[in-house]
Amino acid sequence: MLRVLSIAIAIALGLVVLYFSWIPDPAMGKIHWMPRAIGHWADRHGRLRTGVPFLPLGILLGLYLTRKRAILKWWLLVWLGLTSFVSAAEVGQLFIPRRVFDLRDIFWGSMGSAVGLLFVGTLWHIYRRTLGKLRS
Repeated sequence: MLRVLSIAIAIALGLVVLYFSWIPDPAMGKIHWMPRAIGHWADRHGRLRTGVPFLPLGILLGLYLTRKRAILKWWLLVWLGLTSFVSAAEVGQLFIPRRVFDLRDIFWGSMGSAVGLLFVGTLWHIYRRTLGKLRS
């Protein structure tokens, strides 16, 4: 159940990322339904804001990988997949007036997903080592 929920939330969050990446006006403060504080923060932290949604994406997919007991190769492939996803979102901006392709956005999105994956992976590693010591 946790796996399905993690994947469903990750897909929904991915769609939200695409929505915000491809709206014509990049000013988040102008979105009427967005809480004012979030919109203003996002506008003040232009590039960094790209990494923010990728942090929970990394965490959710990291939880999925821990449940599958995935090897390191799969963790790296998921990170590459998330980096490809943010790259595709940036490429899409080439076709939208007032939006620009920016390699720094790809960097921040990639770092956000890496931090999320590393967070879950580190906690999982600590948990397994602690559990192993308790069983000895």
